[in-house]
Amino acid sequence: MVEQFTQEDVDQYHTGLGRIFKWLKLAFATRKTEILRRKLLAKRAREERESCIQQEEDRKQRRAEHLQEQHEKWLADYAEELEIFAKWEEREAKKAAGEEVEDTEEDEDGNKIPPPVKPVFNEEEVHASFDERSENQVVTIPPEVELEFDEDWPMTPDEEFDLIDKFAEGVNPLAIR
Repeated sequence: MVEQFTQEDVDQYHTGLGRIFKWLKLAFATRKTEILRRKLLAKRAREERESCIQQEEDRKQRRAEHLQEQHEKWLADYAEELEIFAKWEEREAKKAAGEEVEDTEEDEDGNKIPPPVKPVFNEEEVHASFDERSENQVVTIPPEVELEFDEDWPMTPDEEFDLIDKFAEGVNPLAIR
């Protein structure tokens, strides 16, 4: 709207109008700069959110892999105890069904052998040990940033993204338009 006029032409026409024209151009430039600054901050916030979401997904994947590894290690470490308990359970099931089973509930001295205790994998403990390390802390995901529309500076989405990128590089937005 005012781009067709130069400061020198308006100053030659009238000095008072020249000052108003200068103020008007400054107001437009400030408004455009503020619009681009807000849009750049919103773009960075959206990028930060996407980065946080990706980091949290990676952390969850590493956590699941850690749990699987620890469970496999636990199974290998307690294989003998698990096998003893499984045999004892099987013998107890046969007893309950009325089948005859070899009675080995006493040791050589005639003392009663207590039933074996089934080892239990503590998933919560594994998760806690994983989460307590600093590189595995839960990533806080910031709230979603809405797109802003400024009615006083209409531009297409492509123009907007180009202007934001140039503004982020330090290019003067007034030299662009």
